[in-house]
Amino acid sequence: MKKFMINLGLLVLTVVALVAWTKLPWIGVVVLVVVFALWMLLTRSGRQASSVTMVGVSTLRQRLGSSSVIVIGIAGVVGVLIALLAMGTGLQATMQSGGRDDTAIVMRGGVARNRSRPRFWFAVILMPSIRHRVPRVAQTASR
Repeated sequence: MKKFMINLGLLVLTVVALVAWTKLPWIGVVVLVVVFALWMLLTRSGRQASSVTMVGVSTLRQRLGSSSVIVIGIAGVVGVLIALLAMGTGLQATMQSGGRDDTAIVMRGGVARNRSRPRFWFAVILMPSIRHRVPRVAQTASR
C-alpha cells in the first residue's frame, strides 16, 4: 500500500508540474532553464546526469535502427489518435447539426435514444405523396 501511495503521489506531482509548465509565461521558462543549467554545472548529481546524458547521446548513432523504429511507432500512434479525435469531433458536429426537415430515420421499436445502435435502420425521404401513410411523423412544424 505504501508503494501505491508513493506512485500515486508521483503521478499527481507530474500532472501538476505539466499543468504549471503549460501555464508558465516565457520569462518563467527562461528562469527554469537557467536554474536547471546551474544545477547541471554546480552540483555532483547534475554533473552525473550530464555525463549519463552525454553517453546516451554519443551512442545514438549505434542505435539508429532501433531508435528510428521507436520514433516511427510513436508517430503512428499519434497519427491514429489524431484521426480518432477528428472522427469523434465530426460525429459530434453531425449529431448537433440536425438533419433536413423532409428526412426521417426510421428505427426498430424499443430504441431508447438516437445514439444507440439498432440492428436495422434506414432513412426515408418523406415526399408529399407518402406523408399521409406515416401518421406519427409531424406533417408541419406545429404538430
